[in-house]
Amino acid sequence: MPDKETFVVNEACGECHACCRALIIDEQELQKLAGTLCANCRGEAGCAVYHTRPKTCRDFHCGWRMLPLPEEWRPDRCQIMLTQEPADPEKGITEAWKFHFFGSLDKIFWRPFILFASSLLAANKPVYISIPGKPGHYARMMAIMPEPDLVEAIRQWNYAAVVGIVAGLIQTCLEAEDEPVAFRTISIQ
Repeated sequence: MPDKETFVVNEACGECHACCRALIIDEQELQKLAGTLCANCRGEAGCAVYHTRPKTCRDFHCGWRMLPLPEEWRPDRCQIMLTQEPADPEKGITEAWKFHFFGSLDKIFWRPFILFASSLLAANKPVYISIPGKPGHYARMMAIMPEPDLVEAIRQWNYAAVVGIVAGLIQTCLEAEDEPVAFRTISIQ
């Protein structure tokens, strides 16, 4: 994961606390389902347990804060949270970017998302999309790999074709079976 120096200077979360709502946390200190606001979130006042927050929270890096992305990419505004997934050479996994959709799935047609995801794929970077499951279920995740049809559509910058291919992948993801959340750690509550 990037270190603190990679954050964009002067960017702050401000009123955004999308990560406190959108992500699932399964730590001994805190368990919460995705889509529910963390009990420790105090809005603009920040986290009530910031200095002792769980490892998941300490290790989290928001892509909007890491990259020079415009204000329209602020997660609470665009309903997409961007995270960088680290490489794992032992598993043959390269560094990737994950787009966590936590609002309207219409955002898959949002031009800035299509442009950014396409630029990553054109650079041969793996891209993952995470779509919320039903309440109490894990998100559905899928990789968008630089497949020949998609690569060609990006190369020709055939926006309609790129959107069509991504929409088809999203549909496949939506048809996947939901998996109920089963917290792995034992809560201290």
